[in-house]
Amino acid sequence: MIKKYNILNFTLTALLIVMCFTSSLMAQNEKIAFEKYGVAEGLPESTVYNTIQDQQGFIWFTTQDGIVKFDGYTMKVYKDNLNDPNSHHLDFPSNLLVASDNTIWIENTTAISKGGIASFDPQTEKFTNYPIDKADST
Repeated sequence: MIKKYNILNFTLTALLIVMCFTSSLMAQNEKIAFEKYGVAEGLPESTVYNTIQDQQGFIWFTTQDGIVKFDGYTMKVYKDNLNDPNSHHLDFPSNLLVASDNTIWIENTTAISKGGIASFDPQTEKFTNYPIDKADST
């Protein structure tokens, strides 16, 4: 009885190893479609700090020079403009979050930033800014 169990166990293990090895060899033959996007394709700079996808399928990027909305074909860059109340007033947008109502939340958390949070309403394409006073502990 012990010998039959050991032979069965060895056979199943060997079969599993062969299946894994064969599938990994087959996977190496597949080509992955990959597109490179950079400054030439519309990014404001080459370094992207965060990426999310919203509920409508848009891809959002944060860069030191602005927030980017990508629809799969074109990129729309939202830059800080202190003269425009509908602009985000973040000097270094870094983190992104999509809320259940599809509002995009952007956060400044870097040591070099002034700090703050902004929300973006995709329906109106307007930002609401929530500055953070680092001197105020509340």
